[in-house]
Formats: sequence, structure tokens, C-alpha cells
Amino acid sequence: MPEATARNAVEAFERIGRADVRRKPWLTFADRTISYGALSDAVRRLSAVFFSMKLAPGARVILSTADEPAMCVMFIALLRNGITAVLVDPDTRLERFHLLRAIAAPDALILDENKVDEWQVSNDLPLLRVRSEQKKSLLSRLLRPKDPATGDGVLRYPDILDTVSPAEPPAHIDPSSGAYSLFTSGTTAAPRAVLISHRSLFAHAATHGRQYGYDTDTRILNVLKLYHADGLIQGPFMAFVHGAAAFRPVAFQIHRMGALLDSIYTHRITHFIAVPTLLALIRRLGNEYVDAFRTGDFRMLISAADLLEEELWRDFEERFGVRICNQYGLTETVTAGLFCGPGDGNWRIGTVGRPVDCRVRLVDEGHSEVRDGETGELLLNGDMVMDGYLNDPAATAEALVDGWLRTGDYLSCDPDGFYVFRGRRKMLIIRGGINVHPEEVTTALRRHPEVADAVTFGEKDDTFGERVESCVVLTDGAVCTSGDLVVWCREQLEEEKVPSRIHLLPALPRGAAGKVNIAETRALLAQETVIAARVATDDNIADTVRHIAAGVFNEKVDGLAIHATAADVAGWDSLAHLQLVAALEEHFHIALSTAEIMGIERLADAVRMIESRRRP
Repeated sequence: MPEATARNAVEAFERIGRADVRRKPWLTFADRTISYGALSDAVRRLSAVFFSMKLAPGARVILSTADEPAMCVMFIALLRNGITAVLVDPDTRLERFHLLRAIAAPDALILDENKVDEWQVSNDLPLLRVRSEQKKSLLSRLLRPKDPATGDGVLRYPDILDTVSPAEPPAHIDPSSGAYSLFTSGTTAAPRAVLISHRSLFAHAATHGRQYGYDTDTRILNVLKLYHADGLIQGPFMAFVHGAAAFRPVAFQIHRMGALLDSIYTHRITHFIAVPTLLALIRRLGNEYVDAFRTGDFRMLISAADLLEEELWRDFEERFGVRICNQYGLTETVTAGLFCGPGDGNWRIGTVGRPVDCRVRLVDEGHSEVRDGETGELLLNGDMVMDGYLNDPAATAEALVDGWLRTGDYLSCDPDGFYVFRGRRKMLIIRGGINVHPEEVTTALRRHPEVADAVTFGEKDDTFGERVESCVVLTDGAVCTSGDLVVWCREQLEEEKVPSRIHLLPALPRGAAGKVNIAETRALLAQETVIAARVATDDNIADTVRHIAAGVFNEKVDGLAIHATAADVAGWDSLAHLQLVAALEEHFHIALSTAEIMGIERLADAVRMIESRRRP
């Protein structure tokens, strides 16, 4: 009989210390595997480190490191010690980091060593520095002879593990205390720190266990970002709480899609957590992998974080012969509240399913419940709902009304009780499963000395769900270009928030209240007749490819060499790669194979492929 889901961090930690569990893998990366025994030992040693930093249950610690194994181990260690982990993406820029730090009011910091200087971190709080760990297993580090302390008084991970003796974490953790906090944006650009309690987190884990059949034999494939709940909670944490195994064997890169799908077989994956953008990439590149999910071990494919378009849903299932389980949730609900699948009675394509372990209401603007079949704002109530926003009672009162969470999303309910997503009250942009608030991008643009006005909005994109676009009005005498503004945004914002396109306009249309009219702005853009690729002719394929690439990557054409690689171009990531392919296929009226798409490492590779199609 399968073991029940652990009810709290103490119970989960006791299980992984058992002799029959210690040797089992918890988390596997491309270059190392962390066993449950190694995790157990590391947590006990980190407990001693936390004691030395005078951190007691209830304390708050900002955790930010690009070292994924270290991040996951630290998260479990903080969780087991009853210390709230305030998660900050290491790609955060200087100004925003200090804003987030002020909101969190932490008692200590755990940061990458290089970020201490980059973020100009003062020494007023206890600080544990994370240096990039050597390619050795955590267990091998723990078993080697201890090195003498450096004596400089600086706490460094993982070195500190060699200099402390294991300590027992607290015997009890208050279920109402904070487990972790993640930052999100509300209806304004101001970030809000969602606070999830231990009670909410473990109740939610139990829901997932029942819904998806998680057990000690489960093997979860999840390569989503760890500084988002769907990456961390539906991966390493869900494995920990069920005594299962989680896998992050490759980075989310277009050139690794084949390796990612191969890992389903090689690692005997049972559950694959994805976002619609990842599913779209697999559909586009997976013609040679139509049997990837047809293994003896695979149980289910779960789509999270964004709206799953019905066309993508149907086509993917037909092509790969696998059912997709859809789910709906927010950062404020740990991950999900409504589930579509896996059983026939709870599954219907085009819907987000039905509520599980929670209550829902659909209300109008006056907060009265709408009639059956009508669209209304979704309100949620249940154990998985956040306690509130950290140190922000006004925002908490706005979001939580008599225990009901206002989601800002509009849904309808069909006669069979299935809920259908209809739209958002918030102007939130979801690009590839990542939330981007347009006002934050607009604010960054307006800080540029040559920008007089700006607005940002999302545009529908078949692959990424939405893309970020901005329109800018320059000051008189300005000399900057849209490319210059992209460079500026990259200095101010995380890469996923940088606009895909920045349009320069003479003015922005505004309504009587002074707000930018987004519909009229879109109409202005639709009237534009000059497309970057049209300045080059098909007689010079290399120039045409460079111009198309410059438009996709938001780069200056003159600075984009034909032999440039993704490492040379800031805007050339996995999502932009597929955008480039789509633009080239449309312009040259060709269709590239999976091997050709993944074989484009330089712009010159694309030129060669196009030229080969045009030879007689």
C-alpha cells in the first residue's frame, strides 16, 4: 500500500532519514544526483549553520542563488527549520532587489557570492554566501575529511558544511507560520510578496497527491524555473513530500528539446510538468519523438501556469497519443485550485476542469453571484489560499474578502460543472508561463532620459501565449533607437520582461481620462507599412536573414554578424529561436525540419539551409 503524503515538514524529514529511503534519489541534474540521505545530512548541518546565524523558527531569509542544487537543498533546509524562505530570482536587477528586500524585511540573506557586490549588499544582516559547487555529489562532500576553517569569518556554502557538526532541527513547526514567499505583481507595478503558510503548502501537496497519484515510485520531470511555484513546488518539493524522485536533466533550451524528450525514457519518468509554451515547442520540434510518452512507466502530462489553447491541446494529444491534464491556479494558491483530469469524469478539453479541495464563486462587479452559464470573476476559498501579502495589509484586504481570494480572472461554468477561462481583469502579460506586469516595463522605459512617454501591452502569440510589446514617444532631439531602448531594458529588467518589440511613435492616443487607449495604439501599429525585412531583397539572402533576425532579437542590424551565435546575441534565447524560424519560414515560403531547426547555431546556418532550398 502506498505511503500517505507527509502532513508536515517534520514528518517528511523523518521519512527521508529512514535506512530504506536514504539511498533513494531525490533530485537528479545533468551532472549530479542528490540522494535523500545526502539531503538529510545537509539539512542537519545547515540547521547548525542557521543556529549560528541566530535564526529561529519564524525568521525570514531571502534566498537567491543560480546554483540549482544549492537552491533546492537550502529551500528544504529552511522549510524544515520553520524559517520562511523569501525567494528572489538571481536575475533580479539592483534597484528591484533593494525594493524586494525592503518589502521582505528579512532577518538574514543567502546569496550567490557574485551578487553580494553586484547588489551592493551591506553587512548589516547575517549573510551566507553561495559559491558555485564543484561537480561532486553532495554526499561525497559530506563524507570527505574536514578542511580547516578559512578564518576570515565569512560563511560560504558548501564549504561551511565541512566545518560544522549536524544539529537536530526543531521538533515542531507552527502550521500557521510562513513556509515561503514569492513575489508577484498585482493590479499595479508594485511587487507583492505572496506568503504561503506551512498549513497551505502541505494541504496543497496532499491534494496533488490524490489528484495525480503521487507515491514513492513517482518520477517527476520538471525543468521550469525554480523561482516560480510551478518549477519549485511541482518539482523538488512535491518529490520531497511524497518520497518520490524529481529530475532536471537539461536546461530549457531549444537545442536540448531532443535530450529532454529522450529523458522521459532514460529516467523512466512517470509525470511531466510543462507549460503551454513548452508544449508548443515540443509540438513544433517533436515530429521525431511522437512515441516519447508511450513508455511503460509514463502516467501523465500536466500543463500549468498559463492558458492552454484548445487547438494546441487537441493537436498535441492526437500527435503524441497522451492525455494532457490541465490546471488553473495563481501564485496566491500555491499552484492550482481547479483541475482538469486525469480521470474521464473530470476531464474536458478547452476547460480548466473543476475545483478540487476548494470552493469557488463567480461574481459580477457588485460581488453578486452570476447566473449559470454567465461569465464572472472567479473567487476561491480553501486551505491552499495564501495568508496574505507580506507586510502589505492594504493589498491583502483588497485581495482577500471574507476569506475569498479575488483572482482577477473571468470564467464561466458549463452545465456539467466544467469551468472555462474567459479573460483577465488585470493587465497581466503571461509570456511562456512567466508573469510580466506591463506597468513595470513601462516604468523602466520612462526612466530613460530620452523617453517622453511609453506604454506596454501583451500581444497574442501562438507559441508563447503572449509577447511583450512597448510603444515609446521620444523627447525632442532624442537620438536613441529602439535597439538602444532594448539594451536599456536589459539593464533594468529580467530578460523575460524585456519587450519583444519596441515601436517608436510620434504620440500615444489617450482617452478623456488621460489613459493610453490600447486599442487605438494597436490600430496605429497595424497601419505601419515598413517591416524591417523589406529593406533587404531576396537577392541577398544573408542580408534578409540578418534583418529578420534583428527584428526578432531586438538588435541593431549593423551589429548582428552573419556568424553570430546565441552566445553573442542577448535576445537569442530558446523562445526567440523559434520565433526566428517562424519568421524565416513565412518570408521564404519554406518549412524547416526538426533537425534543421535545432541545427541553426549561427545565422549562417539558416542562410545555408535557405540557399539549399533555392538551388535548381
